[in-house]
Amino acid sequence: MSCVILSYDNALSLSHLLPTLSDTLTECGYPWEVIVVNAGSDDATNQLLRGWSEIPGFWTVPLSTDAGQAMALAVGLAAARGDAVILLDAKLHYAPSLLAQMIMQWENGAELVYAVRNAAGELTELAGWDAATVDRMMNAADSMNLPQGSTDLALMDRRVVKFLLA
Repeated sequence: MSCVILSYDNALSLSHLLPTLSDTLTECGYPWEVIVVNAGSDDATNQLLRGWSEIPGFWTVPLSTDAGQAMALAVGLAAARGDAVILLDAKLHYAPSLLAQMIMQWENGAELVYAVRNAAGELTELAGWDAATVDRMMNAADSMNLPQGSTDLALMDRRVVKFLLA
């Protein structure tokens, strides 16, 4: 299980997220890694990540500048080695306990699981696409877009990651 976190000046958020994430992933029972793509942060993010990178399972992929979310995402997905990849928002706009629910949906056949917010910005549900839905999306287009209202919290099966990186 790989977790990819895109970060730019998120030292404070990461200082809360990383310990919680470590505990949550350990409870899920899969071998895991956490990859933080640090896109040229100017705050204390670099110092924080140096310490976390010394702990097994945590590592950082530095980008020299804020290359944009699409580039940071591609770099993070390419670095991830797990059978599934969880994309996380460094600002912790959700309960980390949702990760266990996402993993359960993946174990039950969902190849893409994502969080959905309502018009007020509240997290309302987790939605999942099974293999047949993913196949239709892959065959219909050169890219795959999440539905309106989805957030920066998603789990993708390795097959989806390979498609996105192709």
